[in-house]
Amino acid sequence: MDNDKILKESNIEEIYSKLEKEILTIPGVVEFTGGGFQNIVQEISKVIGKRMCKGILINYKKGFIDVNISISIKSGFMILELGNEIQRKVKEILNVYTDNIENINVTITEIIK
Repeated sequence: MDNDKILKESNIEEIYSKLEKEILTIPGVVEFTGGGFQNIVQEISKVIGKRMCKGILINYKKGFIDVNISISIKSGFMILELGNEIQRKVKEILNVYTDNIENINVTITEIIK
């Protein structure tokens, strides 16, 4: 891996788009979810001009990136396997832009029958 990869602010919009597209193609993922704290963060991000999607929050600080994904899934899928697949897909996308990935958190907020 190229250790000199540094995430640029201009790449954030592109990353959001890729994450939205790729995560929704994973079998078992129904939709991104948001609520509570994420709604507050989304409103603040609008005011300060930062992009945030429903269900995806990217924090970039001190050269490291944290990603928080919030989704609903279909009943009958293995939660651990689905979470691992989402983390793998997110890491694959982020590795194009940076090697400094600190956390990829997946929260499953609803299981839909």
